[in-house]
Amino acid sequence: MLRLEILTGPCSFIHRFRDYDTRDSLTNEGRCPILLQKMHDRQRHIENTRQYVGWAYPDLKWFTEQEAAAANEARDRLLLYLRTGAAKRACKGSKIFTGTISPGCVTCGEGTWSCLMLNSRCTARCFFCPQERTVKGDRPPAAGGIAFEDPAEYVDYLERFGIKGVGISGGEPLLAFNRLLSFIRRIKGSFGSGMYVWLYTNGDLLDGPKLERLKEAGLDEIRLDIVHRKYSLRRVEIACRHMHNVTVEVPAIPEDYQRLRECIPRMQRIGVKHLNLHQLHATAHNYKNLTRRNYTFLHYPSNYPVPVYESEMTALMQLTEAIDGRVELPINYCSHIYKYRYQNSGARRRAAAQGRQGFESITEAGYIRRLSLKGPSRDLRRAVRTLRDAGCPEALYAYNDAKSELSIHYSYFSSVSDLPCDLVLRYFDVRVSSQGRHPIQLESGRTLYIERQLAAMKQLDPAQRNELLGLLMGDKGGGDSLQTDSGRHRMAMLLGPSAALEFIEEGLAEIY
Repeated sequence: MLRLEILTGPCSFIHRFRDYDTRDSLTNEGRCPILLQKMHDRQRHIENTRQYVGWAYPDLKWFTEQEAAAANEARDRLLLYLRTGAAKRACKGSKIFTGTISPGCVTCGEGTWSCLMLNSRCTARCFFCPQERTVKGDRPPAAGGIAFEDPAEYVDYLERFGIKGVGISGGEPLLAFNRLLSFIRRIKGSFGSGMYVWLYTNGDLLDGPKLERLKEAGLDEIRLDIVHRKYSLRRVEIACRHMHNVTVEVPAIPEDYQRLRECIPRMQRIGVKHLNLHQLHATAHNYKNLTRRNYTFLHYPSNYPVPVYESEMTALMQLTEAIDGRVELPINYCSHIYKYRYQNSGARRRAAAQGRQGFESITEAGYIRRLSLKGPSRDLRRAVRTLRDAGCPEALYAYNDAKSELSIHYSYFSSVSDLPCDLVLRYFDVRVSSQGRHPIQLESGRTLYIERQLAAMKQLDPAQRNELLGLLMGDKGGGDSLQTDSGRHRMAMLLGPSAALEFIEEGLAEIY
C-alpha cells in the first residue's frame, strides 16, 4: 500500500491510481550491470548535490530510501495513468502535455532557443523566485551569461548560432519597455517569421497601449505569471483582447492546486492558448522560503538548482484532472529534468557546431566526441596510408602534436579496424563566453569565444574499440545503435558514467 503520509496537499489523492500496475511499463529493472551503474550514478549525484548546496543541505528535507521508493511508485502510477489517457510525451518523456505546445516551447526542445534576460529589476517579490533580489540598480541585457547591450550584436549572435526562438525575460521586462521594444523590432526586422519571439511578464505594468505597441513591434506570444496577483486573470484577459497567443505560465505550487484548477475553465473562455506548469526548485536565494513550506527536495543529475518533489506531483495531477474533465486548454508540464537535459544539451550543441574540428563529432547530449588511435608510430603511419587509399578527406584525420595519437572521424574507423591499436575516447564540454582563448567574430565586429573543457577520457582496447564503433555505426552496420534500448545498455556497460555524455536519457529522473 502506498505511504500517503510522504505526500502533501493535493498529492494525497494519489491513492486513486493504485490499480495501475507499473512493473513492466516505466522501469528497466532486472539488468544487473545497468542497476549497478544506476546505483553508482545515484550515489555520485547525492554527493554532488551535497557539495553544490553545502550552504543549505542540512536545512532541506530529503527522502529516506524507503520514502523515495514509495514516491517513485506514486509518480509511476500517475505517469501510467496519463499514458493510458490523452497525455502526450515529447523530448523522450521528460515533457508531458495535453493538446499542443507553444511554438516557443518547440524551439526550446529542439535546442534552437535563446533566453534574453533583459533586466534584473522586478515589481514583485514571489516566494519561489530563484534570482538574487537584493541587488540595487539594473543589469544589462544578457543571454547565456553574455551581455548584449546593442540589439544588433544580439541579432548577429542569433544568426551565427542558428537560433529560431527568443524568450525575453527579466526581472520584469516591462520595467525596461523602450529597451524591450528596440530588441523585438531589431529581431523581427532581421528574421521576420523565421524567429518566434515571446515575452515573460507578471503583468503588473501591462495595459492595452503597451500590448498594441508590442504587437506592432512583432511580438508573437506573451506569457503571464498570475501567482503574484493571487491567480487573478484580469491582466490575462486584457492581453487576450490584444494578442493572439497568450499563455499562462506558473510554477506548480502544491498549496495552490485547487485555486489554479478553478482558473482553467475561465482561461479557456477568455482565449488563453496554453497553460505551462514548471517545477519549483531551490537556489541560494529562495531555499528558505521553500523549506518553510516543508517541501521535499530531490537529488538530481543537475546537482543545482534543487527540484521539489511535491511540485512535480502537483503538475502531473493537474494534467490528470484535465484529461478526466476533458479540458480543451492545452497544458504543458516543463519538468526540471527536461530543462537540465534539453536546454543544456542545446547550448552545448550550438557551441560545439562552432568549435569542433573535422575529425570530431557531436553527441546527442551535445558534447564533442574525439576518437584517437594510440599505438606504435608504424601502426599510425599505416593508418594514415589506409585512410588516404580509402579517400578519406584530410580534414577528417589528424595527428596530435606529439604524433603519439591519430584522431579519426568515427565514420572512417572501419578502414583501420584491423590495426592492434587502443582507442582513446575523449568528450569535451563546449560553451560560448565573452572571454577566452578561441575567438569567433560576429558580423557586427563583436568577438565571442568558444571554450572547451575535457569532460571525460577513457582508453579502450581493440575489442572494446570495435564494440564502440559498432554502436556508433549501428544503423549502417545492421547491429544495435544508440537509437535502441539494447544499444544504450551496451554503451552504458562499456563506458560507465561516460555514457551519459553520449545520449539523453528517457523519461523523468529517478527520485532519491
